[in-house]
Amino acid sequence: MYRTEDEKRADTKLGEAVLFLLREGAPVNESALLLRLQQMLMTEKDAAGRKATFSAIREAEAALGMRKQENAAGRVADRADASAPSGAVLKH
Repeated sequence: MYRTEDEKRADTKLGEAVLFLLREGAPVNESALLLRLQQMLMTEKDAAGRKATFSAIREAEAALGMRKQENAAGRVADRADASAPSGAVLKH
């Protein structure tokens, strides 16, 4: 897969955030990850670091948002399946 240097830097920032959480024994979940990335953004000293951290935040938010949408769509489909009469076929 081809990744730009900016994308590689953002990946590195994501990795740093996850490793920090693991070393601290903190939960590794979406809230903790985004909070750590925001903390990192506030302490970045150079423009390239801020840009990479900001990109990492956007990338994480986008990935988590897509997962939430998929989960919501799955719940809707599950409810539709559950409400169908026995033996009925649902058309999607």
